Amino acid sequence: MFPRVLSCNIVIIPPEEIRQIAIDVSRKIAAHGSDLVLSEESAIPHITIHQFAFPVENIVAVDSVMERTFWGKKPLELTLSGVSEYPGNAIFWNVNMTDALLGIHRQLVKDINELRQDFITGLHSGCLTGEVDIGAARRKNLAKWGNPLTMDTFVPHITLSVLPEADLLPMAMEIASELGDISWQSNLVFMATLGPRGTCPGMPEKSFSLDS
Repeated sequence: MFPRVLSCNIVIIPPEEIRQIAIDVSRKIAAHGSDLVLSEESAIPHITIHQFAFPVENIVAVDSVMERTFWGKKPLELTLSGVSEYPGNAIFWNVNMTDALLGIHRQLVKDINELRQDFITGLHSGCLTGEVDIGAARRKNLAKWGNPLTMDTFVPHITLSVLPEADLLPMAMEIASELGDISWQSNLVFMATLGPRGTCPGMPEKSFSLDS
């Protein structure tokens, strides 16, 4: 009998005004064609710290790792700056990397890894088999850590759009290039259900405080 497996998304949720900016740009892109449209109801804008799958019987241990990872940390200083393309026709609004953000990411990825018991999310299964070309470094991290965007390939971002075809990328990048730099401070990290295409389906209920 196979164990029941949960797929979760450990995320930072930006303030409402920043979420609305991301939603507005996502909708502009979607007017030309998109497989992902951000919204407060079904695909809330978020920054992923880690995505992973694990057997449901490990949920208490996973919660303990989360509490240890975030307890005693200072609130994160975050800045959104610039946009980029990602394999699979995704458009990212990038977050500037900081030592604090990278440190939390690395600690969580390492401490949670044994609890995964080598499971990966359905979202990433095609990347592991090569159906989606994500490059050798990302594929290696997916096999080792359960997520292609980990450790040296960690790219903090808000996904604005996932396009149905590569021909739409120049249009989407032109629209997204209107985004300016925005900074804020975050003292909460959320544990969300991993939705289709890596989405966060609405505001998560479970949160962990960054409290120094």
